[in-house]
Amino acid sequence: MQVLIVDDSELRLNQLREILEKSGHRVIGTARDGVEWHDVHRAAARELAAGLRHLGMLQCAVDEALESEAIALFFPHGIGHMLGLGVRDVGGRVPGREEGRKCCGAKVRVDLPIRADFLMTVEPGLYFVPALLDDPERREQFRQAVAWDKLDRWRPIGGVRIEDNVSITHAETLVLTSGIPK
Repeated sequence: MQVLIVDDSELRLNQLREILEKSGHRVIGTARDGVEWHDVHRAAARELAAGLRHLGMLQCAVDEALESEAIALFFPHGIGHMLGLGVRDVGGRVPGREEGRKCCGAKVRVDLPIRADFLMTVEPGLYFVPALLDDPERREQFRQAVAWDKLDRWRPIGGVRIEDNVSITHAETLVLTSGIPK
């Protein structure tokens, strides 16, 4: 008897890429003059949670994944940051806002309404970080939200992030990296 071993890592990687590309496209559409950057992050977290739910890794509702901060197990970083004189401009926050405010469980570097002429990165990413996934407190906290038994096959991927750089205008958001293959 011959046993055929199929390595589906390329399939899994492509599934994650599809989720990230869909998230990136939708999120770029929300990045407009006057929109709070936290709202852009929340839109990305919603798309990523829906994708993880579709793959069977999240077993809670999408809204619950955001409210409980379960999505931050897989999307622990902000959706992006400002571009300027430095590759990662700080961005800052509106005066009077609490420093380090979280959005869907992640510390988001930019806590401002975005304005026309801002250059921003949009970087949806999904990660399988052992320090987050193996933490006993998190496993207990999210025991009902996460299908823990389904994560092992995803862990070898480590993580995937797709970045686009965009220019916020008064009209349509311009994707400056649209010609670069991802």
